[in-house]
Amino acid sequence: MSKTANSGRANAYDALINRIAAPRSPIVLSAEFSKKAVTLDGFGFLSGSSVIEANGVPISPIDYDDSFALSNGTLTRLTAKIGKKPMKLAFPKGQQVMVTVFNPTTGERSAQFVTTRF
Repeated sequence: MSKTANSGRANAYDALINRIAAPRSPIVLSAEFSKKAVTLDGFGFLSGSSVIEANGVPISPIDYDDSFALSNGTLTRLTAKIGKKPMKLAFPKGQQVMVTVFNPTTGERSAQFVTTRF
């Protein structure tokens, strides 16, 4: 399964000179669930300084996957391996949950992303 995401315009010149895009507010694009973990893809997540929140409650621990990030650092991935029981509490099956990503370093919080675990 391949995934693509886009936002705005590509700038070939910036890619050639390896110019890094300006930091942006976090944006959650998607959420995937396993029995013990939730993975978020989006923009503007910071390595070591991003907190996943489910209905306003912080979830930890968080792993920042830098192998997934685009070379300019825009598309990023966070994974919270929280275990089976905490997963059921934070993301009850069949119920909508408001997910946000908070970056304490910048003080920015993403818009709410509504997701449901099935």
